[in-house]
Amino acid sequence: MHNPEVTVVTPTIGRLDRLRAALRSVAAQRVAVEHVVVGDDCAARGCRDEVAEIVASFDHARFLDVTAADLPEGLQPYLPARLAFLRNTGVAAGSGEFVCHLDDDNAFEVDHLSSLVELLRANPDVPVAHSWRLLVDDNDVPFVPDGVDPWYPEPDGRRDSYRRLAELGVFEPGSAVVRDRLWAGDEVLGRIDTGEFLIRRTYAEKHGFPQRFTPRQQELEITEDMAYALSMARRGVRPLCTEKATLRYTMGGYSNADSLDSATPRVDLRKQTATGGSIR
Repeated sequence: MHNPEVTVVTPTIGRLDRLRAALRSVAAQRVAVEHVVVGDDCAARGCRDEVAEIVASFDHARFLDVTAADLPEGLQPYLPARLAFLRNTGVAAGSGEFVCHLDDDNAFEVDHLSSLVELLRANPDVPVAHSWRLLVDDNDVPFVPDGVDPWYPEPDGRRDSYRRLAELGVFEPGSAVVRDRLWAGDEVLGRIDTGEFLIRRTYAEKHGFPQRFTPRQQELEITEDMAYALSMARRGVRPLCTEKATLRYTMGGYSNADSLDSATPRVDLRKQTATGGSIR
């Protein structure tokens, strides 16, 4: 579309019904948007034509499929590294004044982008803003963490992590809303999901998602959104927050695969090929 205000980037592995819902949620936004859907080698997955057809049914959207041959030489065989490349590719393909990301199994509330844009326009010296998120299960029913931090990699530490984050106000017992934040005073938390961010293009193009992860980061299962948030903190960025839970975040992705079913194993992020694994 001409003169989009916001570029939305969505990596996809071809979860068709979820992708369609994500596209609808972007189409319903109250700002001018362009939606760049970036396939994670949908050709090899056998879903490229289906994804292309769905995307083509939305006037504001277009589809780019990144195949294994398109990946840069030397890209680490670590899922977040590949997702970082897909996200950076989507940003480069767009032209909106602001940039945001939406995974193909999540959705925006209708005022998600407008509330974020309003916040950044009122604060022209701030490069980044973010929302909060509402956790939902596969049936779109609110999901309340039962005293555990679903994203903490070691099961034995999840209750302690939850208690600490509850003390900081990130979790609230009995609530499905995660009140994410990058900072707690001068302490870096790095607790902001990619889908919560709205970023000025000037910042997004200069500071993309990190595509290199140290062995220690891989051992700790650092995801691309956490790495991006931490890179912001290192630059001293203090994002503003709408304090509205306008991202509907579906549980059960790669970063919290055992949250809905404890028998489901976590994805080994170091063993993911371009045709394996799930996004988020």
